[in-house]
Amino acid sequence: MAPRPRDDELVAGDERAHGTPGRRRLGWAAALVAAAAVLAVARPDLALHGDPPPPAPATSRPEPRGNVAWEPRGDLAGDEAFVFDAVRRIRQDRPDVARVYFAGRLPDGSKLVLTGTDTDAGTDVQALAVPPGAETADGWTSDGGVVAAPDDLVTWAGRGADGNVVAVLLARPGPVRFQASPVVDFDRRTGQPGRRWRTFRSAGGVAVAELGPVADPSVAVRAFAPGVTASPRLVPLQDGLLAPTVVDVDGVGAADYAGPRTPLLVDALRGSLSALVDFHDARLRVLWSGAPWKQRRLALVLVERPDGVRLQALVGEQDGHAFGAGVRALPVGDPDAAPWLLEPFTAQDPTFVLVPTGPGTLVYQRPGRQTRLPIGPDGVAPIVEPGPNPPTARGAVVTVLDPAGDELMTTTLPSGPLDDPLALAADR
Repeated sequence: MAPRPRDDELVAGDERAHGTPGRRRLGWAAALVAAAAVLAVARPDLALHGDPPPPAPATSRPEPRGNVAWEPRGDLAGDEAFVFDAVRRIRQDRPDVARVYFAGRLPDGSKLVLTGTDTDAGTDVQALAVPPGAETADGWTSDGGVVAAPDDLVTWAGRGADGNVVAVLLARPGPVRFQASPVVDFDRRTGQPGRRWRTFRSAGGVAVAELGPVADPSVAVRAFAPGVTASPRLVPLQDGLLAPTVVDVDGVGAADYAGPRTPLLVDALRGSLSALVDFHDARLRVLWSGAPWKQRRLALVLVERPDGVRLQALVGEQDGHAFGAGVRALPVGDPDAAPWLLEPFTAQDPTFVLVPTGPGTLVYQRPGRQTRLPIGPDGVAPIVEPGPNPPTARGAVVTVLDPAGDELMTTTLPSGPLDDPLALAADR
């Protein structure tokens, strides 16, 4: 499909305020990689607790720089019998456990132990959660990510037997101001994501943060203190449920489906939505699919959560690899099939509007200007041709007409970024 000639009158805003879309996507991807890692730090000797690991040979390499020696904390850190049993249980799954960071009771009466294993990359963290009244040997373990720097955090989040969510946060010993945000708040009028941060102050660098019953599948946390990173990160919520092996997406089997192959579609959806959506109880449906440019196979998927939040996720496949291209929440009152603004991945890409309702006409409006654009048979309306500094179409009002000229819908294209659905840097 040939894009329309560049028309700077289509601009709805100043592109200098937003940056280059391709760079924004790369920055968001890097931030998510950093944020989604559950970070932790370590103590060098665990010989007092459980069977010690075999002594390292004299020719072994030096300890990785990322292994940080912190004393164990928590109200059960001094209970040697409990810690011994907990380490023995964890070693059934990770025999090379080297240190303990936390051992303590949680508000629902359960117990939590966080341990670490030294690797060349830093420290792998393991968690043992023991339900109220259960034996330590019957606790369940989970991975807690990798940490490789002394300014990182040890973090864990889970849902207790009482239904409430709790996050355990550790930083270097000393006064620390922790903050946690259990959910992304989507503005009902605009769909814009935001967060409310709850503050937990600690004189010793450890907090057990009670967050209530409502939480996304990942909790956002950050900390403020000298020598502690302030960058927000995501902590996956541990509630004993495994991710479903099959994610059903309605419409993938339709004769006109032209999006990513099913395994890649599911991989891309998991990568884009796992921090926001529990796939056990969400409904997913393909709104549009196609390959409008450079053989990138794309699919626009509607995701409906039980709480009524509706998300649109654009995912794709190119050269056998899956990728996510953005997530947004639909404002209340907008139809499920609201058009999607596809900004350029690179300077060689045009700007498109994807229209799930199919061919017709798109009336594009900005103050003092109205432009009618054809929507092709594939449901794509090209807006701006490729260029090094593409103008933004965010915030424009668009009306979709069917081939007969009848109005199907009028809506406003999102004014905020589509590449920060987790609002990790937002304050509200």
